[in-house]
Amino acid sequence: MAAFRRNRWPLCLGFRTLRLDRLHLTLQAAFGWTNSHLFEFQVGEGRWGIPDPDGDFAPQPIDARKARLSDIVQETDAKTIHYLHDFGDTWDHVIKLEKWFDNTTIEGLPLLLEAPGR
Repeated sequence: MAAFRRNRWPLCLGFRTLRLDRLHLTLQAAFGWTNSHLFEFQVGEGRWGIPDPDGDFAPQPIDARKARLSDIVQETDAKTIHYLHDFGDTWDHVIKLEKWFDNTTIEGLPLLLEAPGR
């Protein structure tokens, strides 16, 4: 399980085996957004998102539907992850991975713990 937050809020709990496409949906729900834009996670030179089915844009990101949060951490030793959302407006959110919990149930996760105005 991982505790993570973006710009100090909201604070979320999610399990480390969460697929990145599901992490995207979790963040969308936490912010009350409508999942109406493309997204990408970035760490260093690594990029995870949904590849263009026509292959018109290169280079293609690693498929977020086949990668998990733990994959990014194991491959890159990341402490922060950039979450790019809405490529037209280039929203770049920095997700800080605050703490890993072991031997904890994943029932009911992911979970939004706190968020101003919610």
